[in-house]
Order: sequence, then structure tokens, then C-alpha cells
Amino acid sequence: MEDILTYCSKFSALEIDNKEVAKKLKEALDELLTSLEITCKSIEMIQKGSFTIDNYNKTKTECLLEEGSKTRSKRLKKLEKEDENKEQEE
Repeated sequence: MEDILTYCSKFSALEIDNKEVAKKLKEALDELLTSLEITCKSIEMIQKGSFTIDNYNKTKTECLLEEGSKTRSKRLKKLEKEDENKEQEE
């Protein structure tokens, strides 16, 4: 996960003059981060043995709602922090 976040943060730091291209890149990165967050949380539920369709749908809804309210950099920082906390727990 950390490798993917590092990779995404490199793209988010790019300065693009074309506004349309910059907007499409931002949207693609936001979508990627949302998908990664849903996937990682689903894997966690599977590992804990608490995966159900209801839990998955709840997690997916929460992630999609967060997408609209958070900026890309905040989401990257949040995912990085969660990843660090998981590594410390192990």
C-alpha cells in the first residue's frame, strides 16, 4: 500500500499547465485512492473475519462520501497514516 501511495503522490505533485488534463488526472487519482481505500478496508474485514455484504456496502458508502468532502492530499496523508499504524500493530 505504501508503494502505491508514494507512486500516487508523485503524480499529484505534477504541475500541469493544461487545466483539462490536470482536472482529469486529479479525478483519476481520486478514483484510484477511493478504490484502494475500499479494497484495503475489505481485506482488513476479511482478515478479521467480519466481512459481510452489509459491512462492505457500508464501507464503500463511507469511502465514496469521504471522497466528495476531502481533498486528494488529505486523503493521501490519511491513508499513509493508517498504513503506518497497521505496520506498528504487526
